[in-house]
Amino acid sequence: MKKTLALMLLVFSMLLSLCACEEHAVQSGETPGVPPSPIPAASEPEVSPSPEASPSFDEKEIYRSFLRENYEKLSAACFGVISGIGLIDLDMDSKLEMVLFDAGASASMGVQLFDIIDGGVECISSNMVDVAEQFGGEHLSDVQVSANYFEDFRLMRDAETGELFYQIVSFNGAVDFRLNETIRFSSSDGVLTLTPVAYCYEETNIDTDEIVFTEYKLNGSVCTAEEYNTAMEQLALCAEDTGYDAKGLFRWSEPDYNDSFEGFMLMVDAAFALAE
Repeated sequence: MKKTLALMLLVFSMLLSLCACEEHAVQSGETPGVPPSPIPAASEPEVSPSPEASPSFDEKEIYRSFLRENYEKLSAACFGVISGIGLIDLDMDSKLEMVLFDAGASASMGVQLFDIIDGGVECISSNMVDVAEQFGGEHLSDVQVSANYFEDFRLMRDAETGELFYQIVSFNGAVDFRLNETIRFSSSDGVLTLTPVAYCYEETNIDTDEIVFTEYKLNGSVCTAEEYNTAMEQLALCAEDTGYDAKGLFRWSEPDYNDSFEGFMLMVDAAFALAE
């Protein structure tokens, strides 16, 4: 009998304790038996695009205005006609550079490269002295480019790092000489930069067809033919062509792209529409 009474008192005491706990929980705003909700994680701030990825200016319109204002000067400096035009992000900084082909006078056409610097258009590289003198500035490079197609500008991928970059094998020649120069494009402080990688120049006696003079360079420094050939083999192994073709238009692409200002601007608008 005593054991039964003790047991009843123990059960009654436990019930009182449980009721007290539930009352406290209700007063404190908690739901009995339900764990408190976790504190919501702070939402991550939105990442704004960088100025390079989303320019605050209309690049195409800046280039259009430049071409409208300077068409006569540019045309006269390019043997009387601008043969081709395109926009390519040559330095892979998310900003477009403008590429102009002149009329050419040998195995290839001269290329003029322009970039937008501080809101204005500046010539960075030119085969034509008049273009360089009139539109070049402190960023004008002494490296010149010659080519025949926009596709000559090749988008490459570094075999080790996966980095993408543009390069071109600039070439020219005639019956008595041949010139090849591999040039890599990059960006320095937001400005297009041309770096000579490998250079080969040969002169030929047109009567005997013998090579009478050769010059080889690597990174701008004179080297031997063996060093040049070894470097070219290494270049082929270190980077692969992505297969991407740069885009632009030439006057002969359409009959309406004639040598008048109106025809030129038609070509400009169509070429700019190709730019990604």
